[in-house]
Amino acid sequence: MCGPPCSGRDGARRGERTAQLLAASLAPLVLAGCFSDAPDRERQAEADRAPLVIPTTAEQVNRDRKAARLSRPQRRTPPAAAPDGGVTAAVGRRLPADHGRRVALAHFYAALDGLAAGTRREPVTILHLGDSHIAADRFSGDLRALLQARFGDAGRGLMMPGFPYPYYRARGVRFSKGAGWKAASSLTRGPGPYGLTGVRLSSARKGAWLRLDSNDGAFEWAEVTFLTGPRRGTARLSVGGATKSVATRAPREGARTVRLQYKGTRLTVRAAGDGAVTVLSWAVGHERPGIRYVNLGIPSATADITRRWDDDLIAADLKRLAPDLVILGYGTNEGFNDGLDIAAYE
Repeated sequence: MCGPPCSGRDGARRGERTAQLLAASLAPLVLAGCFSDAPDRERQAEADRAPLVIPTTAEQVNRDRKAARLSRPQRRTPPAAAPDGGVTAAVGRRLPADHGRRVALAHFYAALDGLAAGTRREPVTILHLGDSHIAADRFSGDLRALLQARFGDAGRGLMMPGFPYPYYRARGVRFSKGAGWKAASSLTRGPGPYGLTGVRLSSARKGAWLRLDSNDGAFEWAEVTFLTGPRRGTARLSVGGATKSVATRAPREGARTVRLQYKGTRLTVRAAGDGAVTVLSWAVGHERPGIRYVNLGIPSATADITRRWDDDLIAADLKRLAPDLVILGYGTNEGFNDGLDIAAYE
């Protein structure tokens, strides 16, 4: 378990472990740049009136130094050409010229072909991790709408619980919550552990509630993942008039995912008041093939935020999601760091 933020060799090992877990999902991995920002629905009006303030230092805004760097030619060693026009990989393997097209996205395109042909029975899941642009669900939201219109709608999928921070947005649903919930984020180094969402909401107040309402009609199932452990309490879940009590107390810290196979337009989570209830994520979806596009972004995040996530929780989340494509949308906030070690970052 990784409670406090990790650093040094420990953090590097955990960062590598997260990368291994993502790779082990057998999904192609795509790196995507980000170029915009957007507020969440709950604070839309305030955000529209207020300018976005990005913390800076004198070194970060040293334009002369940046200009000098940009003016210097950057030398890159070209990959070695193979006899048949392919490229020799850094690890010594010779890759065919069309390796990227034939191999890297082969599984993903085969999955889409299955949807188009009507032979695939399960959803095609896309997992998009990143910073504020992904949190705002602008780029990811447009992609979701286009892909679902073409290949079918399998539901909204995994989401962060409620509003854990400003600028979070999830198209197709509305979030609301009562008093008594406290948010923690892996960005601000709040107490962990964290799963794939990188955030958590906790409350020990009796009757404290979280609510998710669908804007796109009824969903057919709902899931909620709770942190478990000593001194934790009971949560009550309700969908479409059906209610289920969930005990989150356990001898050791871990997580528990509860699925409600009920049709409805509203999911509600309430704390019973007999101990802290911590929500790591929730999800809604349909029992049919189609696209399920999961966007999980944290404003101001850089790629190394994944070092603060717990290996066991990440492994469980990835196993449950089984993504067919993973997209990493980091890079904007790294651009403010003139001291970034590019080799280490790569």
